[in-house]
Amino acid sequence: ALALACVMVFGLAVSAAGTGYPDVADDATYAEAVKTLSALGIIKGDENGNFNPDATITRAEMAKILCTMVNSGDLAETATKFTDVPATHWASGYVNYAQQLGYIDGYDATTFGPEDPVTYEQVLKLVMAALGYTYKAQENGGYPTGYLFVAADAEVTKGAAGKGPEAAPRSTVAVVVNNAMNTPLMERTSYGTESVWEEMDGTGTKAFKTLLTQKHKTYKVEGKVTSS
Repeated sequence: ALALACVMVFGLAVSAAGTGYPDVADDATYAEAVKTLSALGIIKGDENGNFNPDATITRAEMAKILCTMVNSGDLAETATKFTDVPATHWASGYVNYAQQLGYIDGYDATTFGPEDPVTYEQVLKLVMAALGYTYKAQENGGYPTGYLFVAADAEVTKGAAGKGPEAAPRSTVAVVVNNAMNTPLMERTSYGTESVWEEMDGTGTKAFKTLLTQKHKTYKVEGKVTSS
Protein backbone atom coordinates (compact mmCIF):
# COMPACT_ATOMS: atom_id res chain seq x y z
CA ALA A 1 0.00 0.00 0.00
CA LEU A 2 2.85 2.36 0.84
CA ALA A 3 4.61 1.66 -2.46
CA LEU A 4 1.41 2.27 -4.39
CA ALA A 5 0.86 5.50 -2.52
CA CYS A 6 4.38 6.65 -3.32
CA VAL A 7 3.91 5.87 -6.98
CA MET A 8 0.61 7.74 -7.04
CA VAL A 9 2.09 10.76 -5.31
CA PHE A 10 5.00 10.81 -7.76
CA GLY A 11 2.63 10.59 -10.71
CA LEU A 12 0.42 13.36 -9.40
CA ALA A 13 3.41 15.58 -8.66
CA VAL A 14 4.79 15.21 -12.16
CA SER A 15 1.43 15.91 -13.75
CA ALA A 16 0.40 18.79 -11.54
CA ALA A 17 3.64 20.73 -11.21
CA GLY A 18 5.08 23.03 -13.84
CA THR A 19 8.16 22.10 -15.80
CA GLY A 20 10.47 23.91 -13.41
CA TYR A 21 12.31 25.57 -16.29
CA PRO A 22 11.56 29.12 -17.44
CA ASP A 23 12.35 28.19 -21.05
CA VAL A 24 9.97 25.18 -21.16
CA ALA A 25 6.32 26.16 -21.41
CA ASP A 26 3.84 23.92 -19.62
CA ASP A 27 2.03 23.29 -22.91
CA ALA A 28 5.14 22.45 -24.93
CA THR A 29 4.93 19.09 -26.71
CA TYR A 30 7.99 17.90 -24.78
CA ALA A 31 7.00 19.40 -21.40
CA GLU A 32 5.73 16.14 -19.88
CA ALA A 33 8.94 14.36 -20.87
CA VAL A 34 11.07 17.11 -19.34
CA LYS A 35 9.05 17.07 -16.10
CA THR A 36 9.21 13.29 -15.72
CA LEU A 37 12.90 12.94 -16.52
CA SER A 38 13.79 15.84 -14.24
CA ALA A 39 11.84 14.21 -11.39
CA LEU A 40 13.74 10.97 -11.97
CA GLY A 41 17.07 12.80 -12.05
CA ILE A 42 17.82 11.68 -15.62
CA ILE A 43 18.19 15.18 -17.03
CA LYS A 44 19.03 18.52 -15.49
CA GLY A 45 19.13 22.13 -16.55
CA ASP A 46 22.15 24.38 -16.68
CA GLU A 47 23.67 26.46 -13.90
CA ASN A 48 21.13 29.21 -14.60
CA GLY A 49 18.14 26.91 -14.23
CA ASN A 50 17.34 26.72 -17.93
CA PHE A 51 16.68 23.53 -19.89
CA ASN A 52 17.82 24.89 -23.26
CA PRO A 53 15.41 22.79 -25.36
CA ASP A 54 16.92 23.85 -28.69
CA ALA A 55 20.53 23.18 -27.74
CA THR A 56 22.12 20.01 -29.06
CA ILE A 57 23.33 17.09 -26.95
CA THR A 58 27.04 16.29 -26.85
CA ARG A 59 28.46 12.78 -26.67
CA ALA A 60 29.58 13.39 -23.08
CA GLU A 61 26.10 14.55 -22.08
CA MET A 62 24.54 11.56 -23.82
CA ALA A 63 26.83 9.22 -21.91
CA LYS A 64 25.53 10.68 -18.66
CA ILE A 65 21.92 10.34 -19.81
CA LEU A 66 22.48 6.66 -20.63
CA CYS A 67 23.91 6.08 -17.16
CA THR A 68 21.12 7.91 -15.36
CA MET A 69 18.55 6.00 -17.44
CA VAL A 70 19.76 2.85 -15.68
CA ASN A 71 19.88 4.73 -12.36
CA SER A 72 23.66 4.73 -11.97
CA GLY A 73 23.61 7.57 -9.48
CA ASP A 74 26.31 10.23 -9.49
CA LEU A 75 29.55 8.81 -10.86
CA ALA A 76 32.88 10.21 -9.77
CA GLU A 77 35.52 11.28 -12.24
CA THR A 78 37.78 8.39 -13.22
CA ALA A 79 40.31 7.28 -15.79
CA THR A 80 38.99 6.20 -19.20
CA LYS A 81 40.60 4.51 -22.18
CA PHE A 82 40.09 7.64 -24.26
CA THR A 83 42.86 10.21 -24.52
CA ASP A 84 40.35 13.02 -25.08
CA VAL A 85 38.41 12.13 -21.91
CA PRO A 86 40.95 12.54 -19.10
CA ALA A 87 40.15 11.59 -15.53
CA THR A 88 39.57 15.28 -14.80
CA HIS A 89 36.76 15.58 -17.37
CA TRP A 90 33.38 16.14 -15.68
CA ALA A 91 31.81 13.22 -17.59
CA SER A 92 34.69 10.75 -17.36
CA GLY A 93 32.87 8.51 -14.89
CA TYR A 94 29.77 8.40 -17.09
CA VAL A 95 31.73 7.83 -20.30
CA ASN A 96 33.66 5.01 -18.67
CA TYR A 97 30.54 3.33 -17.23
CA ALA A 98 28.44 3.66 -20.40
CA GLN A 99 31.31 2.26 -22.43
CA GLN A 100 31.72 -0.68 -20.05
CA LEU A 101 28.00 -1.43 -20.31
CA GLY A 102 28.34 -1.55 -24.08
CA TYR A 103 25.97 1.35 -24.73
CA ILE A 104 28.46 3.74 -26.30
CA ASP A 105 32.01 3.59 -27.58
CA GLY A 106 34.62 5.81 -29.16
CA TYR A 107 35.41 6.54 -32.79
CA ASP A 108 38.43 4.31 -32.29
CA ALA A 109 40.31 2.77 -29.38
CA THR A 110 41.47 6.09 -27.96
CA THR A 111 39.16 8.82 -29.32
CA PHE A 112 35.69 9.54 -27.92
CA GLY A 113 34.86 13.07 -29.07
CA PRO A 114 33.11 14.20 -25.86
CA GLU A 115 32.07 17.61 -27.18
CA ASP A 116 30.82 16.38 -30.57
CA PRO A 117 27.05 16.71 -31.12
CA VAL A 118 24.95 13.53 -31.24
CA THR A 119 22.67 13.03 -34.22
CA TYR A 120 19.08 11.84 -33.94
CA GLU A 121 19.86 8.41 -35.38
CA GLN A 122 22.80 8.06 -33.01
CA VAL A 123 20.53 8.89 -30.06
CA LEU A 124 18.16 6.12 -31.15
CA LYS A 125 21.02 3.64 -31.44
CA LEU A 126 22.33 4.45 -27.97
CA VAL A 127 18.91 4.39 -26.33
CA MET A 128 17.86 1.13 -27.98
CA ALA A 129 21.17 -0.43 -26.93
CA ALA A 130 20.38 0.52 -23.33
CA LEU A 131 17.01 -1.24 -23.71
CA GLY A 132 18.64 -4.43 -25.01
CA TYR A 133 17.50 -4.14 -28.63
CA THR A 134 20.93 -4.39 -30.28
CA TYR A 135 20.39 -7.99 -31.42
CA LYS A 136 17.02 -7.18 -33.02
CA ALA A 137 18.42 -4.04 -34.63
CA GLN A 138 21.32 -5.98 -36.13
CA GLU A 139 18.86 -8.53 -37.52
CA ASN A 140 17.04 -5.69 -39.26
CA GLY A 141 19.96 -4.05 -41.00
CA GLY A 142 22.16 -2.71 -38.22
CA TYR A 143 23.06 0.97 -37.99
CA PRO A 144 21.22 3.16 -38.75
CA THR A 145 18.21 1.50 -40.42
CA GLY A 146 17.88 -1.38 -37.98
CA TYR A 147 17.89 0.92 -34.98
CA LEU A 148 15.47 3.33 -36.63
CA PHE A 149 13.17 0.37 -37.28
CA VAL A 150 13.21 -1.10 -33.77
CA ALA A 151 12.85 2.36 -32.19
CA ALA A 152 9.79 3.13 -34.31
CA ASP A 153 8.35 -0.36 -33.77
CA ALA A 154 8.67 0.04 -29.99
CA GLU A 155 7.19 3.57 -30.23
CA VAL A 156 10.33 5.12 -28.77
CA THR A 157 10.14 7.72 -31.54
CA LYS A 158 6.50 8.61 -30.83
CA GLY A 159 6.16 12.40 -30.70
CA ALA A 160 9.84 12.94 -31.46
CA ALA A 161 10.61 15.49 -34.15
CA GLY A 162 14.16 14.40 -34.97
CA LYS A 163 15.71 13.80 -38.38
CA GLY A 164 18.25 11.02 -38.98
CA PRO A 165 21.62 12.66 -39.64
CA GLU A 166 20.87 15.99 -37.98
CA ALA A 167 22.09 16.93 -34.51
CA ALA A 168 19.41 16.14 -31.92
CA PRO A 169 18.06 19.01 -29.78
CA ARG A 170 17.57 18.45 -26.06
CA SER A 171 13.79 18.63 -26.39
CA THR A 172 13.77 15.74 -28.87
CA VAL A 173 16.17 13.69 -26.75
CA ALA A 174 13.87 14.20 -23.77
CA VAL A 175 10.89 12.81 -25.69
CA VAL A 176 12.85 9.79 -26.92
CA VAL A 177 14.31 8.98 -23.49
CA ASN A 178 10.95 9.41 -21.76
CA ASN A 179 9.35 6.98 -24.23
CA ALA A 180 12.23 4.57 -23.72
CA MET A 181 11.74 4.52 -19.95
CA ASN A 182 8.31 2.95 -20.48
CA THR A 183 9.36 0.56 -23.27
CA PRO A 184 9.58 -3.18 -22.49
CA LEU A 185 13.16 -4.29 -22.08
CA MET A 186 14.48 -6.96 -24.43
CA GLU A 187 16.27 -9.85 -22.76
CA ARG A 188 17.95 -12.99 -23.95
CA THR A 189 15.80 -15.98 -23.00
CA SER A 190 17.78 -18.77 -24.69
CA TYR A 191 21.49 -19.48 -24.44
CA GLY A 192 21.60 -22.52 -26.70
CA THR A 193 22.96 -22.76 -30.23
CA GLU A 194 20.41 -20.18 -31.36
CA SER A 195 19.97 -16.90 -29.52
CA VAL A 196 16.41 -15.97 -28.61
CA TRP A 197 15.67 -12.43 -27.49
CA GLU A 198 12.23 -11.43 -26.28
CA GLU A 199 10.51 -8.24 -25.21
CA MET A 200 9.55 -8.31 -21.55
CA ASP A 201 6.04 -7.02 -22.27
CA GLY A 202 4.09 -9.07 -19.74
CA THR A 203 2.55 -11.42 -22.28
CA GLY A 204 2.45 -15.16 -21.62
CA THR A 205 4.91 -16.12 -18.91
CA LYS A 206 7.10 -13.05 -19.45
CA ALA A 207 7.28 -10.45 -16.72
CA PHE A 208 6.66 -6.80 -17.55
CA LYS A 209 10.01 -5.04 -17.30
CA THR A 210 11.03 -1.51 -18.23
CA LEU A 211 13.85 0.76 -17.13
CA LEU A 212 11.28 2.64 -15.08
CA THR A 213 10.13 -0.44 -13.16
CA GLN A 214 13.44 -2.31 -12.94
CA LYS A 215 15.98 0.45 -12.43
CA HIS A 216 13.91 3.20 -10.81
CA LYS A 217 11.32 1.03 -9.02
CA THR A 218 8.60 3.36 -10.27
CA TYR A 219 5.36 2.70 -12.15
CA LYS A 220 3.61 5.07 -14.46
CA VAL A 221 -0.05 5.50 -13.56
CA GLU A 222 -2.74 7.72 -14.93
CA GLY A 223 -5.83 8.90 -13.13
CA LYS A 224 -8.11 11.77 -12.38
CA VAL A 225 -8.46 13.36 -8.97
CA THR A 226 -12.02 14.38 -8.08
CA SER A 227 -13.37 15.95 -4.91
CA SER A 228 -15.60 13.80 -2.74
